[in-house]
Amino acid sequence: MRLRSFAARRTRHARVSITWDCWRRCGKKRSCPGLALALLVIVSGGAAWAQDGASLFQRCYACHSLEVAERNLSGPNLRGLFGRRAGALDAFEYSLPLREAGRRGLVWTAETLDRFLEDPEELVPGVRMTGVRLRDAGERRELIRWLQGATR
Repeated sequence: MRLRSFAARRTRHARVSITWDCWRRCGKKRSCPGLALALLVIVSGGAAWAQDGASLFQRCYACHSLEVAERNLSGPNLRGLFGRRAGALDAFEYSLPLREAGRRGLVWTAETLDRFLEDPEELVPGVRMTGVRLRDAGERRELIRWLQGATR
């Protein structure tokens, strides 16, 4: 199988395809968009989700920060988020429901953060972050994956 062309992904909706000469040398062209997509994901090395995760975080940036020194925002600092008990950051005044959820054992993991971003009120009834939801599972996955690296 001899690769003839490889179209790189230019935008989120670009069409990617790989074509090659038929192995029987009949002169026909064969293509496989699935193979092209798999190779693109391998070649990109995760750069797409990192870029998408950072752009998705812009929705959170008005209230949350990743910088240790940045305080006095309406939401808690997210540095060291994963593995931290909910409502446990000393430098922030959490709502009573979130502090209670932390006392009952709510710890921020990828799974709990996914549930919280999908519907904060369902996971922690009475929480102040009620108007913010990420309904798309793919966007939540990208944001959480990006946060796992950015909050260390």
